[in-house]
Amino acid sequence: MSKDSPFDLDRELARVLAALGDKKLVGRGCLDELEAHLRDELDDRIAAGEAPEQAFHKACQAFGAPEALLGEYATLYAGNRRAQLRNLVSHVLDERQAAKALIGLALGAAFLLLGLILEGGHLSSVLSVTSFFLVTGAAVGMTMLHSPPAEVARAYAAALKGDAPATGAFRTVGRNFLNAGLAGALIGFVQVVRSIREPEQIGPALAIAIVSLIYGFLGYLVFGLSFEASVAPRGDAAPMRLKHAAGAAILLAALPAGCLWLDFGGERLRQFVNVPALLIVAAGVLVVAMFVRRVAKAHLPYLANGALVTGLVGAIFHFIHVLENLDKPKTWFVGLSVALLPLLYSALVAGVLRSAAGERGAAERKPQALLPYYAATVAVLAASITIVIYAISLPPA
Repeated sequence: MSKDSPFDLDRELARVLAALGDKKLVGRGCLDELEAHLRDELDDRIAAGEAPEQAFHKACQAFGAPEALLGEYATLYAGNRRAQLRNLVSHVLDERQAAKALIGLALGAAFLLLGLILEGGHLSSVLSVTSFFLVTGAAVGMTMLHSPPAEVARAYAAALKGDAPATGAFRTVGRNFLNAGLAGALIGFVQVVRSIREPEQIGPALAIAIVSLIYGFLGYLVFGLSFEASVAPRGDAAPMRLKHAAGAAILLAALPAGCLWLDFGGERLRQFVNVPALLIVAAGVLVVAMFVRRVAKAHLPYLANGALVTGLVGAIFHFIHVLENLDKPKTWFVGLSVALLPLLYSALVAGVLRSAAGERGAAERKPQALLPYYAATVAVLAASITIVIYAISLPPA
């Protein structure tokens, strides 16, 4: 390494692990275990005051040269064909990340659907071919205008193989899905306004608006946030500070403590307990976590964004359920209050994850900011339900 080039801890660690590149002798699990031990050693040395470069060289000396380690693995596996095949398979499955990612997507979808069904929703309520092609087509088109398709495809292929391409492609695709979902919602909202005196036309237009929002956020979660987290550098994993742990504990305890203080019988506390909402919020965290080989502190903001995304998706689910029962005015306020619970849970979970992440991490490592999209989504939902109620109240033509 040139003396003029800055020291990059992740790059140097990857170089050492790459030196143990005989996949027949060194399985993926062995590499992960060695990396975990090296990082623990580095964390201890850096926390003790050593510079990252000095800590890295001392840690490598403590574990031995790659050539010596390869000799030890050769002693174990050189004559064992079954073990060599097992090691090769472990690399294929891990480098492609496909199996783990698919499991994460399947579990996330199961959690989302289970939360929807437990709340009395219907799968048909969130299925819209028009919204799907509108959001997907717009996102793909905007991405093609920004980057060559072959370059984007190579970035995704590299991520699935376990490489670490630049995260710009994934961030662009994620942002385009968010923008496409919002554009679809506005198109549907315009149709709602134009159909205000034709109540039978409001339902299909409103479905396009609301389901477009859902597809936009889910597209961001899967094709943007998850892939970006999978290649995000872990950075210097500084030890957890006491103030972060204390802040997380206070944040989680504040709501139930306040409810119990207001109502010692616990009735208010029970109103804030909602298992479907918890499943929906957990889905976003689970999907992102399954795309990451080993979750580190630098990944926690991505997990937080995953919770925020599915929290808003859960709120939209509940909002759809409210609209399906507009003929029962007495259920409106209860339904809307339940619709806020996924947002509440996602805010709490995201707050805990971000506080645990600490203060370190370069700005370019932070995931896409969601506040503008949250504000726009809430505005569209509030305006939509206002227009629907107004249209219902109009006298028949």
